[in-house]
Amino acid sequence: MASGTFPGSALFTQMFRQLTKPLSQRIVKYAASRPFFRQKIITVGRVYDRLDTNLRRLKEPTVIATDIAAAKKPNQENPAVPSIKDEQAVEIASQLMIEVVVFLLLFLVVWCEWLRSQRKSEAKEAKHRQDFENLETLKLEAGRRLEALELETDRLRAELARLQGKSS
Repeated sequence: MASGTFPGSALFTQMFRQLTKPLSQRIVKYAASRPFFRQKIITVGRVYDRLDTNLRRLKEPTVIATDIAAAKKPNQENPAVPSIKDEQAVEIASQLMIEVVVFLLLFLVVWCEWLRSQRKSEAKEAKHRQDFENLETLKLEAGRRLEALELETDRLRAELARLQGKSS
């Protein structure tokens, strides 16, 4: 386990990916069967392949040197990445779309859980606030009752003193 990762994150991610894969594949299949979306998918696949190839060239220049030499034309500093076939582009874009759909669904689940916990926290806070207000009300009522009892005690003491003064 790598340091700094959540212990069950890999297992959770794999499980979530398996659960959402049918939905992702259905979305990709729908998009690939429509001409407008198919063209967009092919474009995305080619752009992703071109980006991936260029990044690999930057990362490992000695390994990719043969690819560059093969694709390089005379007097060309940075050779173009050869274009891939439509089916390969669709496959690459499909995998990318599946990952994006899985990520978005996972984000949606986390966001919904966060909203649920926020609502639960707000409800708990509202209950605490109501309890505090009830205690404040009881405190005020007890204060008024104490004042009334003090007045009654003072009145009874005065009455007692008056009665004792008469009897003496």
